[in-house]
Amino acid sequence: MKATITRVAAVVALSVGVGVGVPAAAFASGNPTTTVAHGAASAKGNATAMKAYALAKVNINRSFTSAVVAARTTLTTTLSTATTSAQRTAAQAAFTAALAAARTTRATALIALGKPPVRNASASVQATQQREAYGASMLAINQTFRSTVAAARTTYHAALKASTTSASRVTARTAFQLALKGAISAREASIASLGTAPTAP
Repeated sequence: MKATITRVAAVVALSVGVGVGVPAAAFASGNPTTTVAHGAASAKGNATAMKAYALAKVNINRSFTSAVVAARTTLTTTLSTATTSAQRTAAQAAFTAALAAARTTRATALIALGKPPVRNASASVQATQQREAYGASMLAINQTFRSTVAAARTTYHAALKASTTSASRVTARTAFQLALKGAISAREASIASLGTAPTAP
């Protein structure tokens, strides 16, 4: 229980300070196992850990939202001052990369946060909860990957449509390829951090 509260507190501190430029490696990938003892003291500690976990998750999502808002504001500002198609393409590419980084940071933070504390339960119930949590994490990772790729493709097509020179088209294509590589790397890192899928006891 103490390990759970300590881990949640660490992730809260990290998530408050995350931004678009924070690398995934800044978050721990371990998922310590929580052992729930019997008795009133244990029940109180479990409730505290559950509240801390919920707060950490809220802070992670708030940080993600702030990063997206900042990236969108930067894009709007840059586009308002852009005078060439190349500058607009670069702005869109930077925005796509910022969104991908924000999604990766959030996914990595959620993985580092680990599974939510569980109430006193049998080994089979806990195993089921762990498998469900693992499945949800995998779903979130894959959804993040797909949305990142879709955003990169949308940006790429928009850049091609606005391109008037071969140089700007090459720039757009390069930005798209970099975005794809980044999305693939981020997905692989997130899956590796998730660890081995839990099995039935």
